[in-house]
Amino acid sequence: GSLLRPLEVVYLLGLVAVAIACEFIFPLSPWQQKLPFLPLLVTSVYCAAGVSYSFLRLYVTLLRSDEKPKQL
Repeated sequence: GSLLRPLEVVYLLGLVAVAIACEFIFPLSPWQQKLPFLPLLVTSVYCAAGVSYSFLRLYVTLLRSDEKPKQL
């Protein structure tokens, strides 16, 4: 099977979009002077969502693996 699920591929593509927006689009916007911290905020929140998803997926995987009987 594939290493990444479709939602994870979408997340990685969104991370590329966030990077492009922060590096190229935001410097040209009028918010650059008033909100200089906005790119860091957006990147941090987006990455925090990805890390939270990863931990939840790991937790669910570990819970499901305990339900299966181990074969010798």
